[in-house]
Amino acid sequence: MAELIGKDFTPPDIRAKVTGAAKYAEDFRMDGMLFCRLLKSPMPHALVRSIDARTALAMDGVVAILTADEVPPQPGPANNILTNEPHFVGEPILAVAAVDEQTAEDAIEAIELDLQARGFCVDPLESLRPGGPDARSDGNTYARQEGVYAHKWTADDFGSAAEGQMPQGEPTMEWSYGDLDTAFADAALVLDESFVTASHAHHSMEPRSCLA
Repeated sequence: MAELIGKDFTPPDIRAKVTGAAKYAEDFRMDGMLFCRLLKSPMPHALVRSIDARTALAMDGVVAILTADEVPPQPGPANNILTNEPHFVGEPILAVAAVDEQTAEDAIEAIELDLQARGFCVDPLESLRPGGPDARSDGNTYARQEGVYAHKWTADDFGSAAEGQMPQGEPTMEWSYGDLDTAFADAALVLDESFVTASHAHHSMEPRSCLA
C-alpha cells in the first residue's frame, strides 16, 4: 500500500462501476435462495402488544417468519436485529422469508400488528431537562457500568446558560488530557461556541442487502 500513496492509481473495478456492469449482493441469485423482507415500526417508540401472522404463514411460498422473541438478546445498548420495543420509525420488528420478493412483501402486508404508542424524544437537550422525555423506557443515556439509565440536569443548569449557549450540567463521565486550566490561560484566543452537526455516513454505492 505504501508504494501507492501519492501516485496515480486506477482501481481495477472502476470501469465496471461507472458502466453499471459491477455486480453487488443484490444482483446474485442461487439455487434454493430465499428472499427476506422486514416489517418495520411506523412509530418512533412503541411496544408490540400482539402479532398475528397466521394468514402470512399460510400463504404459498412463505417459508418462515422470525420475531424478536426468537432472537438472542444483545449486551449493553446494542439493538437486536428485531425488537418488541422499537425506538425509531423503521426499526425492524419481524422478518419474513419467502421464495421470491413479491411473496415476502405480500406476507408483510398480511400480518396484523398491534402496537402501543410510547413517549419519544428527538431532542437530546429536551431529554436532559428535569422531567424531560426519555428515548428509551429505562433511560436516556448509557454508561458501561450502569447500563441504560435516566440522567437529568437541573433547572439551575438550564437557567444559568447564557442566550445561545449550551447548558453545562453534570456530565455522565469526565476525562481530560494534560493541564486544561493552564492551556486555556496561556492560549492567545479562547472561543466558546455551541455546535450541532448532523450525522454522517460514507455513502457507499452498494445497496443495503446481503447474500448468505
